Amino acid sequence: MKTRTVEVRNVSDLASEREVREFFSFSGEIEHIHIQRENGQSKTAFVIFKDPKALEIALLLSGATIVDRIVTITPAENYVLNRELQEVRNVENAVSVVPSENFPSNVEGDRWFAVCDLCLCLTMGLFVYKQLWYVSAGTAWLNGAFSKVARAGQVAGTKTREKFNLAVSNLTAKESPIAV
Repeated sequence: MKTRTVEVRNVSDLASEREVREFFSFSGEIEHIHIQRENGQSKTAFVIFKDPKALEIALLLSGATIVDRIVTITPAENYVLNRELQEVRNVENAVSVVPSENFPSNVEGDRWFAVCDLCLCLTMGLFVYKQLWYVSAGTAWLNGAFSKVARAGQVAGTKTREKFNLAVSNLTAKESPIAV
């Protein structure tokens, strides 16, 4: 299986998970970010993408700046997130609680279904919120890009107008009226 995790070294002390997430947001969908500090050194972040192709894009960002430091980005082949192991254990425990036959129609069974419905609603709400965040971040980026292009076009138009006016004035200065 191809790795989906990158190791980001020399992360600024000022950088939070939000800055790291925004930095990598255009590489692909991010599953998890883990930031750690080792013995007084700078922070190291591990970014897990949902798609291995996103890792290839993220590697191209090595040498870029997050907040105020230039970061080094490498694939993290052997990285295992403890949280993933914990989630697997939680799922195993939840499955072992569910009996193989149907729930009896009693209060405990009804409570279990109510909790499942609540979890489903919360999960869907978080999913929609996350998708809206990506749309918002993408829209903000696109708006910034269009603003820069518009400013560059305005500057280029002004410079072109100035050069045209200068050329016209030079031509009119060179042309002297011919006396007849």
